[in-house]
Amino acid sequence: MIKSKKIKFEAVAGLRENLDQPVPAKKLIPDWYKKMESYSFKKPTAFPDGKVSQGGTLKACPPVLDYLTSGYIITLPCDLLVTSRDGTQYFSWNIPTKLVDGHSQEQMKGSPHEGRQVNKINNVWSITTPKGYSCYFFKPEYCDTKGIECMPAIVDTDVFHNVNFPFFYTGEDCEELVIPKGTPLVQVFPFKRDNWEMSVDDLCPSKQLKFASVISSKFQGAYRDLFRVKKSYR
Repeated sequence: MIKSKKIKFEAVAGLRENLDQPVPAKKLIPDWYKKMESYSFKKPTAFPDGKVSQGGTLKACPPVLDYLTSGYIITLPCDLLVTSRDGTQYFSWNIPTKLVDGHSQEQMKGSPHEGRQVNKINNVWSITTPKGYSCYFFKPEYCDTKGIECMPAIVDTDVFHNVNFPFFYTGEDCEELVIPKGTPLVQVFPFKRDNWEMSVDDLCPSKQLKFASVISSKFQGAYRDLFRVKKSYR
């Protein structure tokens, strides 16, 4: 059995108890996914070319499930009031810490985001991973982030723990809007740092034929049943 690694999320005592806390991503699977049918056909259907399909949806795709259940999600720790005036957004909150800051436009100069308003969430959580492990921070794409689009980045959280999240606001442009506490903001995926080398070569025909024969031996669930490796995030 593979020994579990530990990722630590820590906040200032007295503040932590009143905040929405990070959770394993599997606890925030969106409702639309839970309600979705796995297949668009009730039984395998044959097509004129001889192929058989059940019309698998996203819910029948194990890689999507692995994405939804991998890592941890940091949510908005409190209600956030967005006020828009003359095309500019302003942010207000009630917890005793500066949750949102402006962010330097200079960092966007020369990028596709030059000229856009960029702000920064001052993350209340210190994040620590074991030696040799970093974290990939990214927007949880299948969740409704209510217009807060955090920019993706990788941080070596075994040595640097105070990670903040620059973001763009792409939500409703109205005078006032409350984004509720608990809204998913950032997915945190810890991984072991390794050195890699790339190679490019011809695919062995016999290897490809063997793979094709294995994966075509099942009408559905071949990857899930024959190849997928189970993961655990707690």
